[in-house]
Amino acid sequence: MAHKQPLNAIYLEKAKQRILKNIVVSSLTGCWNWTRAHNGVKYGVMYFKRRQQYVHRVSYELFNGKSAGRFHVCHKCDNPSCCNPDHLFLGTDKDNMEDCRRKGRGIHGSRCTNSKLNASDVIEIRRLLKIGISQQKIAKQFKIAQTTVSGIKIGRYWKHLNDKQ
Repeated sequence: MAHKQPLNAIYLEKAKQRILKNIVVSSLTGCWNWTRAHNGVKYGVMYFKRRQQYVHRVSYELFNGKSAGRFHVCHKCDNPSCCNPDHLFLGTDKDNMEDCRRKGRGIHGSRCTNSKLNASDVIEIRRLLKIGISQQKIAKQFKIAQTTVSGIKIGRYWKHLNDKQ
């Protein structure tokens, strides 16, 4: 097995310069917006260490001097095109999902591709539960599983929705 050699300082400096050459800095937000290739969800991509990588991950490593490893590199600015190292922080899977949820980016409710319910259905289910209709009867009426009705009742599902909507 070949021994990996550390990347030399010249290679790292050239990679930094490539990032700085291919950004537009937003005067409003301070975001370093990547102007080159992007993936399907607006994350910048570039070749680094002989493979295509997300620019924000590469920027974090180059400008902060440490690899993200198995951690996510999350955006404080919530701008996937941004690669400003001051806007980036490391997080676990859980941290990343909580950050996503806090910022309202999570896929939930009727935005889920396999959702059989919409917001008005859920409000109606909650109303039916309050007046004492059985979970089984509600499930049959809405053609969903009883466990889904139970999840709505206890707040596991559709917790982002309040009944006033």
